Formats: sequence, C-alpha cells, structure tokens
Amino acid sequence: MAANFETSQIKGSDEVYDLCCSICEDDDIYKEGRFHCKKCSKYFCDSCVLTHNKFHKDHSVTEKDEGDNLPVNKIFDDTLELCVEHFSEKLTMFCDDHEKLLCQLCLLHYHRQCSQVVILADKIKSTGQCMDVARIAKRIEELHGRLEDAVKIGEKNMKSLQTSYENVLEEILNLRRQINETLDRLQQETIQKLEQLHSSLKISLEKDSKQCVEFMSKLKEYDINCSENISSEQSFIFYKKCLDQTASADLFLGKQIKNAYIEFQHNTDLKQYLDSCTELVNITIHEDPQRNCVDPNRVVSVKDQSQFNVRSTTDRNDCFITGICEASNGVIIIVDRNNKYVKLLDQAFNLIKQVQLPARPYLISKISPNVVAVAFGPEASVPQIHFLRVDKVRIVTLNNIELEQHCNGMAIHQGDLFVTSSTAVCQYTMEGRLVKKLYEEKSTCFNGIGVSPDGKRIYVTDDDDSLFTLTRDGEVTVTLHDPAFRTNYYIPNIHVAATGQVFVFGEKTVNQVATDGKKVLNTIKLGKINPRSVYFNADTNKMVVGFNGDDDVVEFKTKVS
Repeated sequence: MAANFETSQIKGSDEVYDLCCSICEDDDIYKEGRFHCKKCSKYFCDSCVLTHNKFHKDHSVTEKDEGDNLPVNKIFDDTLELCVEHFSEKLTMFCDDHEKLLCQLCLLHYHRQCSQVVILADKIKSTGQCMDVARIAKRIEELHGRLEDAVKIGEKNMKSLQTSYENVLEEILNLRRQINETLDRLQQETIQKLEQLHSSLKISLEKDSKQCVEFMSKLKEYDINCSENISSEQSFIFYKKCLDQTASADLFLGKQIKNAYIEFQHNTDLKQYLDSCTELVNITIHEDPQRNCVDPNRVVSVKDQSQFNVRSTTDRNDCFITGICEASNGVIIIVDRNNKYVKLLDQAFNLIKQVQLPARPYLISKISPNVVAVAFGPEASVPQIHFLRVDKVRIVTLNNIELEQHCNGMAIHQGDLFVTSSTAVCQYTMEGRLVKKLYEEKSTCFNGIGVSPDGKRIYVTDDDDSLFTLTRDGEVTVTLHDPAFRTNYYIPNIHVAATGQVFVFGEKTVNQVATDGKKVLNTIKLGKINPRSVYFNADTNKMVVGFNGDDDVVEFKTKVS
C-alpha cells in the first residue's frame, strides 16, 4: 500500500511489538506494553507500571503474561478493505471516471460502462504517490471542529424549531379564532338582515289583508237592487261611486303580493375561495445552511459536462433561459423569456409541464421548497412579480404583486424581498410594500443581486464589471472589479447558491468569488458565449447554465477542492 502510516516498530531496531507503552510512545520511545489499565485505557512497560501503581492503587492492572487477552489498539479495523455498500466484498479496484473505490459487485452493477477502471495495485504504481498524512490529519481535525460546531448548531436549531413550532401553532389558533369571530359577525349580520326582511314582508302582508277586508266592507255598502228606488241623480252618483270603488279594488289586487317567501342564496365567491384553499396558512421551512457544514469558499471546478435540449414543441422562438432553480422533489424549474414559459424538467431535462406567462420572464428566485417568484424585467409595462407553487407536476399561480420600480435583479431571504433597479438597491415586503432604499448610486446601473444564506451579506453587480458586497444595512464593505464580469447585455449576472457559494458570470465564463467579495477563487470556461442564468447544487455537485438564444442548457459535473 502507498500510504506512509507508521507502525509500532522501535526506531533503529528490528523489534516489533503488538502493543507499546502509551507513556513512552508519547516521547517517541518504543517499549513493549506488557500491562494494561482498563480504567485509564493505557498500556505500560515494566518501568511505567510502577509509577502508575504508586499513584493509582485502586486501579486494576492486567499483565500480558497472566494469559488475559489485552485489547489491541489497531490502526485499522478488519472492515477497512471491505466495500461500504457490499460489506462482504473486498475493495480491489478504482474508477478514475468517478474517483471511487470498487469491489466486484460495484463494477458489475454501476461501473460496467466506465472506461477508466483499474485494479488498486496498478493504480498505486501509476500514481507513484504516497498519501499526504499531514494534510489528511489537518483536514480531519478541521472537519471534527466543524462537526462539533454542527452538533451545537443542531441543538440550537432543535430549540429554535420547537419555539417556532409553538409560535406557528399559536398563530394558526389565533387565525382560526379571528376567522371564527369574522364568521360569527357575518352570521349575526345576515340573521339581522333576515329578521328585518321577515318583519318588513310580514307587515306588508298584514297591511294587504287589512285593505282587502276594507274593500270588501265598502263594496257591500253598494247594493245594486236598492238603486231602482232612488232618483236619477242619486242613481248616477251611486253608479260613479261603484265604478271608483271597483277600480280601486282592481288596482289594489293588481299590486297585491301574490307569493311571499324568503330565498337563501350562497355567497359563491366565498364558497369558491374556501373550496380552492388547500391549507389555512402557508407554512414553509427555513433551514440554516450552516448545519450542512459546507465551506462556500472551497473551489468548485469542472469534471465533466453535458448539453441538453429544452425546446418544447410549442416554442416558436429560440429559447432564452433567464432563470433556473430546483424544487424539493428534484424537478428543475426554468423560465424561458423568448417563449414566455415556465417549464418543469426532470433530472434528464425532459419536459414534464409548462405554463404560459402573461409577459416575458426576466428571472426566477426560490422562496421555499416548492414556491418560486418570477419577475418581469425592465421591459414590462408594469413591474410585477408572480408567485407560483410547483405541486408534483402542476404549476399553480398563488398571487402577484406590483413594485414601485422596474426589477433588474431579485433575491428573497426569509420573507424579505431585495430588488435592484437601475440606480438603487431596495428592500420590499412580500406584499410589495417598499421598506427602504438600502443603497443608491446614480453613476452606475445595477444588474443582479444575491443574499448570503445567513442574510448578513448582499451581493450586487453593475454594468461596470463590478461586484459590490453590502451589509444588511446597505453599507458597501468591498468593491471587486474584474473584466471577467463583463456581459454583452444588462442582465442579473450573479447566483448565490443555497450553500453560500457566490458565482458571477460574464460573456464566456462563470467566476466563483470568495464570500467576503474580495477575490475570484476560480474561473470556469463555458465553451459557449452569453450565459444568461446559473444554478449550482452542492448536494449533487452539479451546475446548470442557460444561455441567450440557445435551445441547450449545459450541465457541469463539478468537484470541490
């Protein structure tokens, strides 16, 4: 094996011991460890055991000669050479294509198509390199420290999770109480209206009945048979009064309510809205990226790349992919400016679903695992942002907001909306209300904007090939100028990954920038011009790039070093 790990061998001697004295070994002196203290978990030579027994008389010490099996402190256990997945198989090969150790079953199941598979012995001979033990040890120590921090963060997050759960539960119950109060008020007002209508109609019916009785009584007064015994003048008067009275009765009967009842009609708007609701409130999960223990300043480089065509049969123009992100179920979401579509793609970039938009989408930003915001850029007559939910294979419009200024760039962090216009960086609420203008510079034109996962840094690009790093209060801490940031169009040419990596793209490259904004860590050459959108997923180690006027997106398989 090529690794330069030391054994328990006496330097300058041919003697090798299974166990060395723990005390002497700390001083680079190698003596046989003939005694073992279980309580101290240490081995002692003939000299050191005397000192140990003097100070620890209550400890039980086992001597090797007594026939007891002393625990052996092995550098490696017996499972080292076994495959992690196929634990009964030994690791005998190495795949250069995927940089993985293989057993026979790994080769059979997963790597039969790989062209660079060699046996371990040949791999060691071909590299001729030994393991950098010091570097590995330093890396292990660094990761150990970060994992300890992750445990503390996890404990803190558990408390925060419980608190947020209790707060949200209380808010749900409060909202339900408010809805109940509103429904109680509507019920009371509706019943009051019902009672008023009932009373009014009842009075009208009673009045009609009373008038009917009065008419009947008056008509009885006019006895036609009696009119023969009166004078001509009295007869004429009698006749005219009869006509007047019968006309009044006919008029009343024509106006009388024929069928009186109260009808109930649903408030269809309210019922349809309630039927369309799938939840009482929108509950989202906010995860602290620090718990993933990803160092965003480790260099991302390209291992391999592939091209995928994302043009659909209904597209009338060349694709112009202005935004890319990913839903929690792995579905890739892209916006196509030229064809006014939001498209859902599977991991092989096959079209699952697409929805037409009312205007040309300028960019997309992820809000929660399955909710995205789509902004319409400077060319839109009304500055708008539409909020969409991706539900399995559906795209549902939730709502939209209008802004006070055109949107050149957009970033969303835990309910805060950050937007760049031509000369200003602004903060909005998710309802579209302007909170404040964070930063303004009238001598430049701002393009893209991104926010670090912890929300402490805001990154802004402009048309002068610059990257500004701002605090949450809008103070510029760093300005980085690099010709590689130059683009042929005024576009939001920045992507901040969920794990904190900062990427600024130019005409031909994607440039990884340190999170403090002070320097470029790495430049990835694309092999194509005019990138328009970038998305990086540290979990899958993949970067997807969309281009201007191009039906293909490029997927880069990356590695971190």
